Amino acid sequence: MSRNFNRDRFTWLAYLLLAFYGYFLNVLGPITPFLKDELHLSYTVSSLHFTAFAVGILLVGLGGHLAIARLGRWRGLWLGALGMSAGVILLALGRSAPVTIAAAFLMGLVGSLILAIIPSALSDRHGEQRAVALTEANVIASLVASAAPLMVGWFAMTAGGWRLGLVIVACTPLLVRLSLGRVEPMPVEVEPPAGFEPPAASLNGSRRSDAPLPACYWGSWAASVMAVSVEFCMIFWSLMLSVSPVLTSTCHMRGAGKCIFPFPISRGIHKKRESQSCLGCHMSPMKITLVCFDPTIFSSIDVCEL
Repeated sequence: MSRNFNRDRFTWLAYLLLAFYGYFLNVLGPITPFLKDELHLSYTVSSLHFTAFAVGILLVGLGGHLAIARLGRWRGLWLGALGMSAGVILLALGRSAPVTIAAAFLMGLVGSLILAIIPSALSDRHGEQRAVALTEANVIASLVASAAPLMVGWFAMTAGGWRLGLVIVACTPLLVRLSLGRVEPMPVEVEPPAGFEPPAASLNGSRRSDAPLPACYWGSWAASVMAVSVEFCMIFWSLMLSVSPVLTSTCHMRGAGKCIFPFPISRGIHKKRESQSCLGCHMSPMKITLVCFDPTIFSSIDVCEL
């Protein structure tokens, strides 16, 4: 008989911090047209923000375990949260391309410690029920990530500007720390039982196997890379191309989900441009909220955990 799933304080802390990461994972696309207009950037220089963030994620994937082993999960988790907030604030305050690109790199490099720590910590906390914890964490993170373009677009139409959509959310770690993180709840890593031998141990006693990975693994890996590449190209570039005067007509060829998704932000960018005639520019906030929910974003964080 299955036990009741216990959402303790650490579980909620993990859910909120993963949602915090997911929000800023998807916020670069909505803010890039603003940066491009304000800083007079080319498409090539604008794309370096995405590249810098991605390079930071790759570096964490390659060497993040070393930093986590040295710092410990608890300090590593809060370092990631504070590093993400610092990068976001630097991005909001930056007035030149080198500064904003460096901020995006900081967000990807330090902030991705959150993604490296939380899934394993939730798995250790909940054991056999880890699938429930990971599913709930991904659903919450995906819902919050879907709100990123709405937040940026709505704040762009206010006196505070689009940067408020970043700075307000950047305060999340402080609020989470005050409400949930005053006592260290981080679960310890699960140790293997005494006498446990890895099933693929080699003859010399090494834990690593020299056997090559099967072809089905590389097939799945290649499919995941292509799927994530296409998805993030759409998330990052669909808005910028949709608000371009030359390419606006192409938005009707992208499909309803991917076409209407960037419209709240395009309304903020072009609220004074009468030439912009996209349907989303004339939609009410309630309709925008209903239409902009993009279910494909649910795979953004899921695939990162493969």
